Amino acid sequence: MTQPKKQPVNFQMELTGCLSYFIEQTT
Repeated sequence: MTQPKKQPVNFQMELTGCLSYFIEQTT
C-alpha cells in the first residue's frame, strides 16, 4: 500500500491519528 503521490488529506489524517495515539499513550 505504497502510493507515489501522498494526498494532503491522507497526510493530515495520518498525522492526526499518530498525534491522537501518542497523546493516548503519554496520558
